Amino acid sequence: MWDVFVRQCTEDESLLTQSNPLDTYVKLAVTSSVNETLKGSDANTDNWVRHACAHRMGLLGRQTVHIYWGNDKHADLAGGEGYVSVQNLAAGLGLCYLDKNSHLCIHPKFGS
Repeated sequence: MWDVFVRQCTEDESLLTQSNPLDTYVKLAVTSSVNETLKGSDANTDNWVRHACAHRMGLLGRQTVHIYWGNDKHADLAGGEGYVSVQNLAAGLGLCYLDKNSHLCIHPKFGS
């Protein structure tokens, strides 16, 4: 990741003027990737993207998908305003074990 990030900073020096260049780069890269995957949709490069990947695969009808960033406060969460718990999300998806005492995510192959 670092080689790609450093190369992008060299190509686009405006990244270095951001308060957090890495966060900005990741948001741009993920949003660009989602937009490319869902090409032909009414993709908004800020947060909203039309057509879920499932629709692209013919599994579901047209949907609205929201990209939630773990470091941004969101007003439209089910419980109201707050942050997305990326640790709970990863554990819920079976990607790791979330230890309730240490609050660390433990990956079955790579550990914590």
